Amino acid sequence: MISRERRDRIKSVLIRYPALFRVVRATYITYASLQREVFTLFRFAPRLIKSGLGSSRDRETWQRDLPVQRPMSVDAGSVTPTLNPQQIKAWCSARKLPFFEGGDAIYLPPQTWRATPLGPVLPGYPANAGLKIAQQAGNADAPYVMARAGRAVAQKLTFPHRLQTLTFNYMHLQGVAPRLYDLIEIRDGSKVVWTAYVVEHVETSPLQQGDCESMVEKLRSLERSGPLKLISGAGWSGMDFEPPNCNNNLIRDAASGRALYVDVHNFILEGYDAHLRGLAETVTEQSHFGGRSRLLGGKRGSFLYQEIPGLDRPAKRSPRMRLQAWDPLLERAGVSIEGKAVFDIGCNLGLMGAEYLRRGARWMHGWDQPDVAAAAHQVLLSIGCTRFSLTGGALRPETDLAAGLPEHLRTIGNDGAILSYLAIRGHVGWLPGLDKLPWRYMLYEGHQEDADLDTYVAELNARMPVRLITTDRVSDGVSAPRDIALIERQPRA
Repeated sequence: MISRERRDRIKSVLIRYPALFRVVRATYITYASLQREVFTLFRFAPRLIKSGLGSSRDRETWQRDLPVQRPMSVDAGSVTPTLNPQQIKAWCSARKLPFFEGGDAIYLPPQTWRATPLGPVLPGYPANAGLKIAQQAGNADAPYVMARAGRAVAQKLTFPHRLQTLTFNYMHLQGVAPRLYDLIEIRDGSKVVWTAYVVEHVETSPLQQGDCESMVEKLRSLERSGPLKLISGAGWSGMDFEPPNCNNNLIRDAASGRALYVDVHNFILEGYDAHLRGLAETVTEQSHFGGRSRLLGGKRGSFLYQEIPGLDRPAKRSPRMRLQAWDPLLERAGVSIEGKAVFDIGCNLGLMGAEYLRRGARWMHGWDQPDVAAAAHQVLLSIGCTRFSLTGGALRPETDLAAGLPEHLRTIGNDGAILSYLAIRGHVGWLPGLDKLPWRYMLYEGHQEDADLDTYVAELNARMPVRLITTDRVSDGVSAPRDIALIERQPRA
């Protein structure tokens, strides 16, 4: 591989001879393309042959690999002896705090759950987050539906809480359900684990005539055309789909005017691999970056920049392998991603962010171009991530990065956050706005043809005091080796 400095020197000579420059440039492009295809064939041939680009293996992998995000775990033993539903009801009733009870869960609006002893021990979430606590004890792998007479079909088919996040997110993306912010395992003082859903609380307005019928038709249409499958034993004629309010499962969002169906647990997903493959096709152009490949991208040559979990489909970068390369560096420095907010500059499809959430990150916020951020929103929800937010916009020296942070992240101190600056410096430089974000450690990744790492660390040091802790050189996907480094922010003198 020719270094960037040497390439620039050769270019400065050839530029004096336009005809020769064009010949050399065309030859180099052809050589680089051939080199990329050979490298791709060498690295991915067994996988391409075995999977046929994934359709058969995808059916086997999505339920095993998804959701990517690890549920948040909280020990609430110091503030509550038990989360028994009857005690929750009694506690709220005694203080005249509103709550709603269903057959399988108790829902606490934002002002209610923040007033309970749980308020101080749960992580920070958006201000409009409500808490839906399952009435049946169990962790994220336990079923949502409680065992009782007349529910044999649902009890047999229902997803555990963990997979229900995929159903929740899918229905939200289709515009028929609120946003899910998190899945939490809460351990009470009796060492019993309860699972709760942190969900978007919707201020409601009165339902309109025909809302229930319209919603049922939307849901039936989604079942006919996609992966959504109804598991209610009574089917579409059951009370959960009867006018005027679908058994209190239908609400109208006063802000948007949309009708929303809140009992997503009536449904599971089947054939979700086909949905993921379709999603991959729609986001390939937005995510593609760098050279093209006929082997991976067909006639257009464009292919995914980041591998999508749940799909056995190669991409330029493998986020899972990429983060595994960081493990020795983080271990040597005694740094953990768990419980931290991670700020990902140039996040692409957000899939490095998904890996941070797999490691227990408290929240991930990413920045990228508007169309890329929109694609990342779809992808992250589709693979079961919920603790994230995104800012779409150009990354320029004048960009105010801190202005894009959600309110619940603005009080985080430097020790509570990590900055992810991977393969982005060469495109945008060291953004001045980095100084305004809270972070102590930076995960830095350079580019394939970079100069010495110390050069770029010195450039950053000219903007803000930092020190280089540890480094390595790694490669993943069809990417050539590049420098990675763990950088620590220093106090200003």
